[in-house]
Amino acid sequence: MPVELRMLLPQAVTGLSACLLFVAGRCLKKSAWWGPFTLLALSASAACLAQVSTAASAPTQEVTLDPLSLAAQWAALAIGFLWTLASLGTLRANDHAADFFALMLMSVAGLMLVGAANDLIVLFVAIELACLPMTMVIWISRRDSAAREASTKYLLLSVLSSALLLFGFAFIYGLAGSTNLDQLAAVLSAGDTPIEPYVTADIVPRLGIVALVLTVAGLGFRLGVVPFHFGLRDVYAGTNAMSAALLAVAPRVAAVVVLVRLLIFAMARLAETGMLVLMVISGITMVVCSMAALTQTRVRPILAYTTMAHGGFAVMGLAVGFWNSAHPAESLAGPSSVPSGVSAALFFLAVYLISTLGLFAGLVYLSRPDRGIEYVEDLSGLLRSEPVAAIGMSVLLLSLIGAPPLGGFWGRTLVIGAALSVGGESPGSLDVGPNFGFLLLAAAAACYVVMTATVYVRMLVQVCFERQRARPRPGGGRGALACVVLAAALSILGGLWPAPMLDYLYRMQRSLERGGIQAATQARARSKIEPRGLAPRYPREMSRGLEARRERPARKSP
Repeated sequence: MPVELRMLLPQAVTGLSACLLFVAGRCLKKSAWWGPFTLLALSASAACLAQVSTAASAPTQEVTLDPLSLAAQWAALAIGFLWTLASLGTLRANDHAADFFALMLMSVAGLMLVGAANDLIVLFVAIELACLPMTMVIWISRRDSAAREASTKYLLLSVLSSALLLFGFAFIYGLAGSTNLDQLAAVLSAGDTPIEPYVTADIVPRLGIVALVLTVAGLGFRLGVVPFHFGLRDVYAGTNAMSAALLAVAPRVAAVVVLVRLLIFAMARLAETGMLVLMVISGITMVVCSMAALTQTRVRPILAYTTMAHGGFAVMGLAVGFWNSAHPAESLAGPSSVPSGVSAALFFLAVYLISTLGLFAGLVYLSRPDRGIEYVEDLSGLLRSEPVAAIGMSVLLLSLIGAPPLGGFWGRTLVIGAALSVGGESPGSLDVGPNFGFLLLAAAAACYVVMTATVYVRMLVQVCFERQRARPRPGGGRGALACVVLAAALSILGGLWPAPMLDYLYRMQRSLERGGIQAATQARARSKIEPRGLAPRYPREMSRGLEARRERPARKSP
């Protein structure tokens, strides 16, 4: 079996299982086996991924298996497993259950391909495969006018996001002359690489900034950051809790992986510009979305704005990651007590993923087909009527607040600590980034922490201390309740024992940084032997024709 096919075996298993569900759903409208079949397909994909990860394989032109790739693929499988577990009871009597599970498997396959992609074309196709199924998931979740409006808005905004991202990728290809990410890193990281004689010397930083801004804008909608958040609140309000859970985590995981792999490490030469762009987006998103969440009274819009604010907080860690990529020699000098920005952001993203999925699973468990949890007051007295669900949701809310010793506390502490460590007293430090800007960003993060904590405390008070209201019997099933308990247990475990995940993220950061240094060194070595352009080389005949045209005297007008 070719190396590429062996490395893509987990994605192939997941995608083929989704195709089988699409076909079987046309034959059998209602069946109780769709959920167990989905869990079996995810387990088979996990077994293939475990087998593939143990075999040492060098990166190919299209795919790679580095620590970031493996982490992203395992995170995608965890999303699929938790979402399927939460949906078992709700979708059992649904005519479109097979379509739901098939679309989720397609999204998981896209997320896994995003993590494994080593080529711009594969990366773009993987992002579309991960995010486009959300449109149909939103539509068939309720099949009413609100769901139709939410699906249409998400589709239009997704098309705009894809267009901006494709423009950014086109500029990156024009600069590097290749779609392979390793070659991109080798060319774009070497600042002293000669340029072709017909390309001016200042075109590289200018086009690089345009490519970076367009790529960040294309990924901004997937992250839900300001000013690309318009319409997402209506999308969350127009669907149910089950579809909103998938919408809250899958696009953000894909966007963060692309930011880390493509921008922070492949475009370290433009670290200062990328750092400034992400700093502005992060600060505005944390403040604006947290303030918007304070004014909401419905549960799903509240969670929509808070998840956007969490995305802005993760972007703050990625902004620090740009600074780390600009100074790889300093970060590789020795272990530090403060993790790098990328490691802190990914740790926070993992904690956010678990807590958010568990919280939405609690809403799924408490809902019925004819009545869901719409307002915060609908959660009142939950501790008396449903103590297991109430305790699990309380743990998840406390983790999102950042209360110790849960995982959310370490996630927020590490990201803020990484931001404050920029431009510290390390020997030989070069103050490239505006350190005062990172102090302002930390202040904005403090405001975000206070405002989101206020929102979550309001929900926590309704769950634990308010009087019980008349509420229909929960109809989400035991699977959703098990998902809540599992997510709460993982949040506690991540807070009490964060060392294994931090150690893995530390090794992943170092491997990516060393790869960037090696790529730049190889590019400089090649440039001393043979000039290499940052744009695709024209054929020899075409270049001679261009030189002849330049030497030809200008024609005089009559």
